[in-house]
Amino acid sequence: MFYPLLFIPLGHLSEGDAFTEEKMLPGHFELLLRCWEINLRLWPQIFRDLSHSLEYNFVEKGIAKLFLSRLTSFSLWAIDDTRSRLREGKPFQLGNR
Repeated sequence: MFYPLLFIPLGHLSEGDAFTEEKMLPGHFELLLRCWEINLRLWPQIFRDLSHSLEYNFVEKGIAKLFLSRLTSFSLWAIDDTRSRLREGKPFQLGNR
């Protein structure tokens, strides 16, 4: 799984300014979206790997696989939609229109 690390001032660096959404450039948003896109594309393989060790019956496994497939498809659509909105110069938003 990929998670972009943005600056959060802790410890000796606590006097520094936190990296907030207002300071993000289009490239930062693209990095965030790309990481989530990669993670979502990895979900089917992660599910296959994990489901071998879990005691799912055939029906439960099918329902879980269908749910994750639909959730992944919707999430990838939302990422594409958000990316398109950013390229049009619209503000970064997930969910709210």
